[in-house]
Amino acid sequence: MKIAYFLESTALCGGVKVVMNQAVALSKRGHDVVLFSREAYPSWFGGNVPFVHVDGADPFLYAAESRNFDFLIATTLAHIPELSRFADRLVHLVQGYEGDYSETKGMEDIITRCYSMEIPKITVSRELASRLSALYPKGRFLSCGQGLEHHLFYPRGGHWTGTDPAFNGNSPARTLDTVFLVGVFTISIKNIGDGLRAFQGASRKLPNLKLVRISTVDTRLEEECLTGVRAHEYHVHLNPDRVGDIFRASNGIFLSPSSSGEGFGLPALEAMACGIPAVLTDIPSYRDFGYPRDYALFVPPGDVDAMAHAVAGLSRDRDLGSRLIKRGLDVAGRYSYEKVAEKLEELLLNVR
Repeated sequence: MKIAYFLESTALCGGVKVVMNQAVALSKRGHDVVLFSREAYPSWFGGNVPFVHVDGADPFLYAAESRNFDFLIATTLAHIPELSRFADRLVHLVQGYEGDYSETKGMEDIITRCYSMEIPKITVSRELASRLSALYPKGRFLSCGQGLEHHLFYPRGGHWTGTDPAFNGNSPARTLDTVFLVGVFTISIKNIGDGLRAFQGASRKLPNLKLVRISTVDTRLEEECLTGVRAHEYHVHLNPDRVGDIFRASNGIFLSPSSSGEGFGLPALEAMACGIPAVLTDIPSYRDFGYPRDYALFVPPGDVDAMAHAVAGLSRDRDLGSRLIKRGLDVAGRYSYEKVAEKLEELLLNVR
C-alpha cells in the first residue's frame, strides 16, 4: 500500500512520536510510506522514515495530489477539512479526543463536524474507540492499539527476562525514594498541579522523597509559584532515549494524575517497561492497559490526598513494589509497534 501521513508539527511530544513509529513499522512491513509535515524532520527521533517538508499555500493538498496514495492519514483535527475532498481515501488517526480539553473551548462545532464525517477513525486504544462510538454513533471508530519502543524503555540490567539486578529476592533492593511526574503543566488533562500537591503531601510523611519532573516545556517557575513545590530534578525536552535512562537511574514511583480525557497515557507504560511501579488515576485508558488490573495502584482522579497516600504507602512496601514492577513489566511487554503495524494493515485493507 502507498500511505501518506500528515503531521502539523514535528515538535517533541508523544503524539508525534507515535506517528513516526507507526510510519517506520509500516515501512518495515513493505508498505510505501511517506510522512509530510509543515516542519522539518525531528532531530530527536532516532528512526528513519521517508519524509517531505512542505510549505506554501495548501501544502497538504498539493502533497495528497502529488502521488497516487491509497490512504491519506490525517493526524490532527485540523487536517480533516483541508483533506476532505479525498474522503474516499482519508483516515483520521485519533490519539485523544479534543472535546476533553479545556484549551479547545469554542471549537465544539468543528469537533462535532469532523468526528461526524463518514471517514474511518483509527484510535490508539479500544477504550477511546468505544467512547467515541458512543458520542458519535454514526461514525466508524476502530482501534489499532498502541506501541512501545522496547529498545529505549527496558528495566535496569537489560531487557526483562524474569530477573533484574534491581531486585533482591522478591523486593526492590532499595527504598522507592523518587517520584516521577511527566507531562506539560499547561495541558489541562494532565493535571500536573494535582501531582505536585500529591508529592508535597507524601513528602510530609517521607522527608527524603525526591521529585523528578519531565516535560517538553519549561514551566518550573510557574509550577513553583502556584504550588510551592520545587522539583529536585527538572528535565526539559529530553530525547526519548534519555527518558528511559532517567527512569532507570533511580528507584522511583511513576505518578500520573491525568483526568479521564487522557487518550492513552504512553509515559506511564514507558515507565512500567523500565521497571517503575505506578500510581495511576482510575480512568478508562489506564484501566485498559491490561487484565487483570493489578499492574498499578489506582486512585480517584482529582483526589490529591489519595495520590499522596498511595505514593507514601508504596514507597514503604517493598513486597507491593516488587509485585507492581513485575506486573508492569508483563503488561508493557505486550505492546509493540510491530503489532500496531500489523493491525493497521488489517484495518486499512478493510475500511473501504
